[in-house]
Amino acid sequence: MSADAILKLAYALREGISDMKEKDFMEGIHDHESPGVVRQLKNQIKYGRTNSIHETPTFKVNGLVTNASSSWDLAKWKEFLAPLLS
Repeated sequence: MSADAILKLAYALREGISDMKEKDFMEGIHDHESPGVVRQLKNQIKYGRTNSIHETPTFKVNGLVTNASSSWDLAKWKEFLAPLLS
């Protein structure tokens, strides 16, 4: 999967969570000086590290440690996240 395809997948996953426009998302992910997407991502990574989560498919959703698979496609992520976000 290309880097562009991964970014488009990440943008698609924000549907229903954020009203950020695709243009802003794509610019923010590449602008390491802005308080946009990269800063939010770094904050989440730091938060994960304080909970012993580092470079794994393990992450927190609503404060609960959750495991995922790097093989999940967009449909699987939506299936997984939908009940957590409703």
